[in-house]
Amino acid sequence: MEAVFKTPELVDLILGYFRVIPSNNSLGPSERIHVSREDLQVTSDDEKRSALYRMALTNKAISHTALPILWFTIDGILPLLKLVSGLKNDNTVGRWVLTRTLFSRDFERLEFFSSMVKHIVLHGATQPLCELVHPSAVFDICMMRRDKPLVPGLKTLWIENTCEYGTLLLTETLKWVKIVDARDPESQDIPSPSAWNLLRLLPARAPFLEELYVGSPPSSSNLSDILKLEHLKKLTFDISDRHWLSIDVSARYHFFKGLERLARLRELDVGGMLEDYRSTIDPLLEPKAVCYRFPALETLKLTGFDDHLLKLLTQLPGNSLKELAFRLDDNETWDDLYEGEDDEGISKFRLDEAFSSLGGRNFLSLTKLAIDCDGPTFKGNHLRSLLQAAGMIHFDLQPACWELDDELILEMASAWPNLECFRLFTGYPPPPLAWPTLVSLQTFARLCPKLRRISIDVDPKVTAIPPGQPPHRLEHLTVFSVGRNANIVESNVPAVAEFLSATFPALMLAFCERWRQVGYIEGENWDAVFQVLLRDRNKDEVAALKNMFTY
Repeated sequence: MEAVFKTPELVDLILGYFRVIPSNNSLGPSERIHVSREDLQVTSDDEKRSALYRMALTNKAISHTALPILWFTIDGILPLLKLVSGLKNDNTVGRWVLTRTLFSRDFERLEFFSSMVKHIVLHGATQPLCELVHPSAVFDICMMRRDKPLVPGLKTLWIENTCEYGTLLLTETLKWVKIVDARDPESQDIPSPSAWNLLRLLPARAPFLEELYVGSPPSSSNLSDILKLEHLKKLTFDISDRHWLSIDVSARYHFFKGLERLARLRELDVGGMLEDYRSTIDPLLEPKAVCYRFPALETLKLTGFDDHLLKLLTQLPGNSLKELAFRLDDNETWDDLYEGEDDEGISKFRLDEAFSSLGGRNFLSLTKLAIDCDGPTFKGNHLRSLLQAAGMIHFDLQPACWELDDELILEMASAWPNLECFRLFTGYPPPPLAWPTLVSLQTFARLCPKLRRISIDVDPKVTAIPPGQPPHRLEHLTVFSVGRNANIVESNVPAVAEFLSATFPALMLAFCERWRQVGYIEGENWDAVFQVLLRDRNKDEVAALKNMFTY
């Protein structure tokens, strides 16, 4: 065993597992495609740090490799500032403060270890009282160091908008910045000067930034600041839709148009920024008035279902677009949005028109389409225009589809052989005119062998597999779920379970999705079917996996 620790390469490989790297990606329940054993063996960041720290105390070779890993990501700025002689915890003010004048020798340990830090999380008001550093202490330390960055090689910065000294961590090496709103919900309508100032300084102090997550309401001038980030590849806005109302709608559309200048921008989530509650359409959305051309854009996500967004689709050449996601504004209802023409003559968003636009030649590159709403049903025939997007991999529609049957499933499976995720339910209530039978699951198994998740309403009529003919199997499918379904006769539970078991040999999770619609009725005995399917699985593991896929 000691020989292993004398080999630096092996030590690096072993201890690399304990490296903590913050992520800017969080998958919602509907975005997860599949599960694996690794999902059940996730070690928390605290557990990784604690285990590595204990290991470092046992062996010098481990300690030498462990130090850079432990310092690689730090939670809060206090671990670094504790290395500065003269910083003490003052119980009278409940914060860490400087107790004397600092000299250059006081920064020697800080300079050595700060070079190892690549990722840092800065808390504000949510920081435990015992870990709060007085802002004046941070400012004084930075002033003493003059032109030297506090963390010279920093790559990512995760920061709460209540942190007062976040701008002091900005450096040219930064590639990823995430700003979150940590304030009390009652005060979130009040501007956050710290966040505004941070966004204002990004172009000058972090000019090579590639990913920006804005979770705190920006100012109007901040939109211009963001357009100066020429190296930006991913931009995400995650703020309440009401916050956008404080910025003139024309300014928002001009900002969206200005994003064309970011030649490297590949992923864009604008949230509710483009929603327009006025009775007139902005000139930037008039048909044929403007054409949006994003040279590298592959992923577009937005919130809202009004006519303005439909017009956006018609003016957005999607030659490079691979992923498109619509989310319904929680502040609106489909009753308001689906009345055709309102008194002002503004058409509301229509799914059939959207599908028609997406099925055009400009969007043939789509590999993922997700629409999340509680909205009205639509007819299965409206989906046929999408079948031209032959590279579809992820298809997830929350609006219910009437007339979804085995025939339409056959058309979709034939058109999309590379599917990995399929999620589409029938209308409810009342009962749909038609819905798929178990035959459709065999259709998927025969034509879409890469499927990892199927979420669908199934009429559980048992379709016996002909004697001597092996069933088609989905060898990679790990997740199966149903929505509103016809009841299963109790005597048919074993037969349905046997059919599903034969079709999904790698299944790890099966469950009934809890829908948000009023009047939702869950089919009886599906839980009994799933108990049979998962009877050999550990109950705690199944519960843990289900939590990943349900709201």
